[in-house]
Order: sequence, then structure tokens, then C-alpha cells
Amino acid sequence: WAIAFSLVYGRQIYKDYQEGQINLKDATTLYSYMNITVAVINYVSQMIISDHVAKMMSKVPFFATLKAFRLDSRSLYKSIVLALVKTVAFPLTIEVAFILQQRRQHPEMSLIWTVYRLFPLIISNLLNNCYFGAMVVVKEMLYALNRRLDAQLQEVNLLQRKDQLKLYTRYYRMQRFCALADELDQLAYRYRLIYVHSGKYLTPMSLSMILSLICHLLGITVGFYSLYYAIADTFIMGKPYDGLGSLINLVFLAISLAEITLLTHLCNHLLVATRRSAVILQEMNLQHADSRYRQAVHDFTLLVTVTKYQIKP
Repeated sequence: WAIAFSLVYGRQIYKDYQEGQINLKDATTLYSYMNITVAVINYVSQMIISDHVAKMMSKVPFFATLKAFRLDSRSLYKSIVLALVKTVAFPLTIEVAFILQQRRQHPEMSLIWTVYRLFPLIISNLLNNCYFGAMVVVKEMLYALNRRLDAQLQEVNLLQRKDQLKLYTRYYRMQRFCALADELDQLAYRYRLIYVHSGKYLTPMSLSMILSLICHLLGITVGFYSLYYAIADTFIMGKPYDGLGSLINLVFLAISLAEITLLTHLCNHLLVATRRSAVILQEMNLQHADSRYRQAVHDFTLLVTVTKYQIKP
């Protein structure tokens, strides 16, 4: 598949070069060529590390972790909608831009050619979309973990209030703290699983992420340049304003900005969620807590502190 893809689209780029049809000032053309290049590089890099990735993914207790947190349907729906926006809405928007451009420049050609041009974009973003979807689920897992921690915070602090100390016997509080300590150990174990496997998953995806960001940054640069160039031609050279061409370039500019914004937004939420765990642990009152529970809190705090300086934004 990689060889066939490279031959078909490589031949198309070479043909455009021979006929002098390559215009890197056009955001649509540049976006297409960049995605073809990224798709080929992703194919090659993933073929090299495919065995490593397969072994790594087979060791991830994904569904067991999901079951342990019992994610509510609302959070899952929000995650699905966010993933669909990136994986479905963005390509459909670009397909509409391709159709508009083809109807304008080559009305005699079949609309199948727009799908032919869209295919490299879908392939080049496949790994990024997989990583994005995985990180969306990780974010919801961290939110669920923090909700469980927050519930413990409320109960632990409540048990140590003066009126509660008089209300319950020492044996009951010791029993309750031991049960909470067992639950906290399980949460610490799940936290470690999330951190370790997220880091391992990032390693094979890092090259694709970097290439994708480069594509979007170049797309933003060319998009702004094209819009500026069209406006300058109108006001300085007196040419009629190319509204449709500017609209098509604006679509690619908006998609590139939206892709980077979504990824930045997700990474920021992940960092906030990991730091929130440390904040909750620090707010726990351990003055009258059982020694078993104190040990569980200290172990979890140490885990969060150690991983805090290793998390890659």
C-alpha cells in the first residue's frame, strides 16, 4: 500500500512539476503536497516500528481501566463529539473547498478527483486522529479519577471534624480509613497506568505529530499570505477582488488554526487534570487520620510529584 500510494501521488506531483502547475503560493496546492509527503513518511516510520507498537498496545489494560472508572454517558458523548469534529467535520469542510476550487478551475472534471485529492489528507492525519482520540479518553479518565479523589477529600475531612470525632467510634473511623486507603491505592495504580502508557503511546506518534504541526504552521503562513496578496492586488493594482479564491484559502487557514487550537486545548486540559490530582491530595487533612491512610496519601503524592516533572506538554 505504501509503495502504491507513493507511486500514484508521486507521479502526480512530478506531472504537475513538468507542466509547471505547482504553485506553492496557493494554500490548497501546498496543503495537498505537504499531506502527501507526511503520509509517505508516516507509512515508512510505522512499518519500521509496527512490531514494537503492536506489542505495546497489546499490554494496555484499556477496557479494564474504563470499567474501573465507570465513565458517565455525558462525558463519553462530549468526547465522541470532539473526536468527530476533528476526524469527520474537518475533512468534509476541506472536501467542500476542493469541490468549489475544481468547479471554478476545472468544471469539466469529475468530482471523484476531489476525493482523490482528499485521500492523502485523511491518511496523513490518521495517526494524529488516533492519538487525539486516545488523549480525549485519557482526559476523561483523569477527570473521573479526580472526581473519586474529590469525593475522598470530602469524606476524609468530614470524618476529622470535631463533631464527627465525637459521633463515631475510633474503631469505625479506623475501619473506614482502611477502606478509603485501599481505594486510594487502586486510584494510584490507575494513575500510574494512565501516565506510563500515555507516555509510551506518545513515542511512536511523536514524528507524525511534529510533521502535522509543521504542515499546519505552513498552511497558516500561506493562508495569511494569500489573503494579504488578494487584498493588496485589489487596493494597489486595481484588480477585482477574488472572493471565491480567498474563501477557499480561508477554509484551509481556518482548519489549520482549528487543528492547532484543539490540540493545544486538549494538552492544556490534560496538564490541568494531572495537577488537580496533586492539589486534592494536598488539601486532605491527615491530622486525625489512620496511619494506613496517611501512608496511602503519601505514596500517591510521591507518585504524582515524581511524574509531574516528566510529563511532556
